[in-house]
Amino acid sequence: MPGYKWVRYTGARYFVPGMISVGKDLDGMILVVGRAYHNGDILPAKVKPEHGVAYVAHGGKEHMKHEFEYVNNIRQYRHAV
Repeated sequence: MPGYKWVRYTGARYFVPGMISVGKDLDGMILVVGRAYHNGDILPAKVKPEHGVAYVAHGGKEHMKHEFEYVNNIRQYRHAV
């Protein structure tokens, strides 16, 4: 999709300009769109930037991931800088 790209998480524990927010988790933390590998598959993930983790659903459970990518809106980021 033009204007968007997957960005590898680099360890920042804050909301990066251009991240695509999809709401808040039960604890009130912002959630953003992500993806991560689990058992050889790449799965959609909910990312909690402030915690530096992503969660994928597999086998009826959530699995925490520290290596993941998030969607970044390149146009929004350019305007934020």
